Amino acid sequence: MEQATTTEQPQDLLDRLEAMLDRQIEMARANDFGGIETSTEQTRLIITEIAENGLLKQPHLKDRCNGILKRYDSLALILNANKETVAKQLSKVGKGKRTMQAYRHRS
Repeated sequence: MEQATTTEQPQDLLDRLEAMLDRQIEMARANDFGGIETSTEQTRLIITEIAENGLLKQPHLKDRCNGILKRYDSLALILNANKETVAKQLSKVGKGKRTMQAYRHRS
Protein backbone atom coordinates (compact mmCIF):
# COMPACT_ATOMS: atom_id res chain seq x y z
CA MET A 1 0.00 0.00 0.00
CA GLU A 2 1.30 3.45 -0.92
CA GLN A 3 1.88 5.87 1.89
CA ALA A 4 2.40 9.58 1.79
CA THR A 5 5.84 10.60 2.95
CA THR A 6 6.92 13.86 4.45
CA THR A 7 9.55 14.28 1.72
CA GLU A 8 6.93 14.65 -0.99
CA GLN A 9 6.37 18.05 -2.52
CA PRO A 10 2.91 19.61 -2.05
CA GLN A 11 2.25 19.26 -5.78
CA ASP A 12 3.03 15.53 -5.59
CA LEU A 13 0.60 14.96 -2.74
CA LEU A 14 -2.15 16.80 -4.58
CA ASP A 15 -1.35 14.89 -7.79
CA ARG A 16 -1.63 11.60 -5.90
CA LEU A 17 -4.91 12.60 -4.28
CA GLU A 18 -6.40 13.67 -7.62
CA ALA A 19 -5.29 10.42 -9.23
CA MET A 20 -6.74 8.39 -6.37
CA LEU A 21 -10.07 10.21 -6.57
CA ASP A 22 -10.17 9.73 -10.34
CA ARG A 23 -9.63 5.99 -9.82
CA GLN A 24 -12.35 5.89 -7.18
CA ILE A 25 -14.75 7.67 -9.55
CA GLU A 26 -13.97 5.05 -12.23
CA MET A 27 -14.52 2.26 -9.70
CA ALA A 28 -17.83 3.80 -8.60
CA ARG A 29 -19.00 3.95 -12.21
CA ALA A 30 -18.04 0.28 -12.57
CA ASN A 31 -19.81 -0.61 -9.29
CA ASP A 32 -16.47 -1.77 -7.82
CA PHE A 33 -17.35 -0.92 -4.24
CA GLY A 34 -14.72 -3.27 -2.84
CA GLY A 35 -12.04 -1.37 -4.75
CA ILE A 36 -13.31 1.92 -3.42
CA GLU A 37 -13.31 0.59 0.12
CA THR A 38 -9.76 -0.72 -0.25
CA SER A 39 -8.45 2.55 -1.69
CA THR A 40 -10.15 4.68 0.97
CA GLU A 41 -7.35 4.04 3.46
CA GLN A 42 -4.75 5.22 0.94
CA THR A 43 -6.81 8.32 0.26
CA ARG A 44 -7.11 9.00 3.99
CA LEU A 45 -3.33 8.79 4.42
CA ILE A 46 -2.75 11.28 1.61
CA ILE A 47 -5.37 13.66 3.00
CA THR A 48 -3.80 13.43 6.46
CA GLU A 49 -0.41 14.36 5.00
CA ILE A 50 -1.94 17.27 3.08
CA ALA A 51 -3.69 18.55 6.22
CA GLU A 52 -0.60 18.16 8.40
CA ASN A 53 1.44 20.20 5.92
CA GLY A 54 -1.19 22.97 5.83
CA LEU A 55 -1.55 22.71 2.06
CA LEU A 56 -5.26 23.51 2.15
CA LYS A 57 -4.51 26.93 3.65
CA GLN A 58 -2.05 28.01 0.97
CA PRO A 59 -3.68 30.63 -1.28
CA HIS A 60 -1.79 29.59 -4.43
CA LEU A 61 -3.32 26.11 -4.13
CA LYS A 62 -6.92 27.32 -3.82
CA ASP A 63 -7.90 26.39 -7.39
CA ARG A 64 -6.26 23.01 -7.01
CA CYS A 65 -8.13 22.32 -3.78
CA ASN A 66 -11.42 23.40 -5.38
CA GLY A 67 -10.79 20.90 -8.18
CA ILE A 68 -10.24 18.17 -5.61
CA LEU A 69 -13.47 19.11 -3.85
CA LYS A 70 -15.31 18.85 -7.18
CA ARG A 71 -13.91 15.33 -7.59
CA TYR A 72 -15.22 14.44 -4.13
CA ASP A 73 -18.62 15.84 -5.08
CA SER A 74 -18.62 13.76 -8.27
CA LEU A 75 -17.70 10.63 -6.34
CA ALA A 76 -20.43 11.30 -3.77
CA LEU A 77 -23.05 11.84 -6.50
CA ILE A 78 -22.12 8.60 -8.25
CA LEU A 79 -22.16 6.64 -5.00
CA ASN A 80 -25.53 8.13 -4.02
CA ALA A 81 -26.98 7.27 -7.43
CA ASN A 82 -25.66 3.73 -7.07
CA LYS A 83 -27.10 3.56 -3.56
CA GLU A 84 -30.56 4.42 -4.92
CA THR A 85 -30.22 1.84 -7.70
CA VAL A 86 -29.15 -0.85 -5.24
CA ALA A 87 -32.01 0.07 -2.90
CA LYS A 88 -34.52 -0.28 -5.76
CA GLN A 89 -33.03 -3.63 -6.75
CA LEU A 90 -33.19 -4.84 -3.14
CA SER A 91 -36.81 -3.76 -2.97
CA LYS A 92 -37.60 -5.77 -6.10
CA VAL A 93 -35.77 -8.78 -4.71
CA GLY A 94 -37.70 -8.44 -1.45
CA LYS A 95 -41.02 -8.28 -3.31
CA GLY A 96 -40.06 -11.35 -5.32
CA LYS A 97 -39.10 -13.20 -2.17
CA ARG A 98 -42.39 -12.31 -0.49
CA THR A 99 -44.31 -13.44 -3.57
CA MET A 100 -42.45 -16.76 -3.57
CA GLN A 101 -43.13 -17.22 0.13
CA ALA A 102 -46.83 -16.49 -0.38
CA TYR A 103 -47.08 -19.10 -3.14
CA ARG A 104 -45.08 -21.58 -1.07
CA HIS A 105 -47.48 -21.20 1.86
CA ARG A 106 -50.50 -21.65 -0.42
CA SER A 107 -49.28 -25.01 -1.62
